[in-house]
Amino acid sequence: MRTMIIAGLIGAAGAFPALAADPPGPVPTFTSSSFDWTGFYAGLHIGYGWGDVDIAGGAINVDVDGILGGGQIGYNWQTDQWVWGIEGDISAAGMDGATGAVTADEEWIATIRGRVGYTWDQWLLFASAGVAFTGVEAAAGGIADDNTHTGWTAGAGIEYGFNQNWTMRAEYLYIDFDDEFYAVAGGVPAEKEDHIFRIAMNYIFNTPTF
Repeated sequence: MRTMIIAGLIGAAGAFPALAADPPGPVPTFTSSSFDWTGFYAGLHIGYGWGDVDIAGGAINVDVDGILGGGQIGYNWQTDQWVWGIEGDISAAGMDGATGAVTADEEWIATIRGRVGYTWDQWLLFASAGVAFTGVEAAAGGIADDNTHTGWTAGAGIEYGFNQNWTMRAEYLYIDFDDEFYAVAGGVPAEKEDHIFRIAMNYIFNTPTF
């Protein structure tokens, strides 16, 4: 199931450059220097995440996975063919799982990341890193507890600019969260890690020069 979902998202991401090649209306011709990534942008994303919750030093491991979706805002600066930026995003997540009587539910994920990329034509290849937050509920024996984990994230992706101010990207993020203490099973620490693959569409609020 995980492979099928990721393959579907990759297929959807790959379809947009093809659609952009035969758009419904007139589109300006791009050159290697015509697309300007500089400016504020905002957009929406959807993806798939998987990871685990290690409870009591790994004595109990709960695998979680599921769909996530949300929005992002950011700003890019372009200098020659290099693009620098900062982005914040938040996702509602349906990533859950169970091991025996222990359940875990990851309800939301947010990140603040710096980005650096290299652009050619209307393509942008980028890497990103920063801080991440997530809300997790763990339950066992009729006792449930919620915590917010903080951690670090790093990832990479590729973005395509098409039809004026619109872009689309596919990206992967790895997230490693710190331990938090849960009042279940007599009280135990738990740590969390995630793998996220998602596609996103953005609108850049400046108007590139063509």
